[in-house]
Amino acid sequence: MPKRRDTKPTAHKGIRSTEGGHVVRVRVRDPRTGQEVDRPRFVRGSLREALRVQAEMRVEVRERGRVTRTKLSDYARSWLARKRTALSVATLDRYAVALEDHILPTLGAWYVDAITPDACVSWRDEAATRTYGDGRAYGARTVNGWLRVLRTVLADACVELRLGPSPASRLRALPEPPAYDDANPNVLSATELGALLVALRETAPAWYALIALMGLTGLRTSEATALRWSDIDGDVITVRRSAVRGHVRERTKTGAVRRVPLAPVVVEVLREQRAALEARARNESIARGEIVPVSEWVFPSDVGTPRYGTTLARPLRRALVAAGIERRLTPHGLRRTLNDVLRVVASADVQKAITGHSSEAMRQHYAHVRVEERAAAIARVADVVQMRRGQ
Repeated sequence: MPKRRDTKPTAHKGIRSTEGGHVVRVRVRDPRTGQEVDRPRFVRGSLREALRVQAEMRVEVRERGRVTRTKLSDYARSWLARKRTALSVATLDRYAVALEDHILPTLGAWYVDAITPDACVSWRDEAATRTYGDGRAYGARTVNGWLRVLRTVLADACVELRLGPSPASRLRALPEPPAYDDANPNVLSATELGALLVALRETAPAWYALIALMGLTGLRTSEATALRWSDIDGDVITVRRSAVRGHVRERTKTGAVRRVPLAPVVVEVLREQRAALEARARNESIARGEIVPVSEWVFPSDVGTPRYGTTLARPLRRALVAAGIERRLTPHGLRRTLNDVLRVVASADVQKAITGHSSEAMRQHYAHVRVEERAAAIARVADVVQMRRGQ
């Protein structure tokens, strides 16, 4: 590159002539510092050739200066696809539901660099007013779960796209009620579970077998709805897959396969369920004029696919009212109930083997020590201590 003293100015800005050609300079912005600097290039030949090269350089600078803007929907779906090898199936499904159903419908069309803290606050406040299909409001804990997904996605996007601090980094979660307390523990006593199942036979017989199996074995909803008849061998169930939102995965939440023994009453419930499905297949065969096989699924929907676990909420509520139990119980509360009953009658190792908890911490998380148990324990302590004056 010729030195400046060896060049002469021309009538065109940014072009100086020199021996054998011209030096063309274009101002560009340094991406590291943001400062403008000269980018020189030596061009052999005529002034016309130098002007052509200068025009090309200016186009190149303009193209490089443009920031490629990414919409949140495009980034989030790409982000989720890259997470498939690092996260469990259950976590991926939870992220997908939060994004597709609750975040992207509102913010997905926005460019990531255009999302502001105020936009995040508005989304959170609007999400807090959403309801299920039956009109029940989503809880603060559920909305905060979506909020955590939004925070994670935006934090990663701002790092990868070099956008500075995430607009959701200081977004506060909604205040949550206690997860489980003595007044509303989302768990039943053994007596209450029995009363619930009796009421369920009357109020929602079509759901009795599924709910009874979950309540008396502790299977997760996703595991129970994914059961095939081939998984049942006499009085033992092999739990090896899960179904989330109707999609069957050939693995459980933790990835472990376990064998769960069945009490005689549960074996009888499953016999009744099989008989009901055989009767339904016979009736359909007569109606269609062709043989309709019995469903491979233990608890098929009306269209023959595994049932959605979310449809359990309504029959559970009706049975609770009929049984005179005046508090909430979610489908997951059935698993908590079985875990609590097992805590009294079995060792921790047996508990984990039946319920499939991956750690002692998770087993303890599901334990619910009732007020009556605590009072009895304190009374026993007082009896053992036997405080007497003068000792």
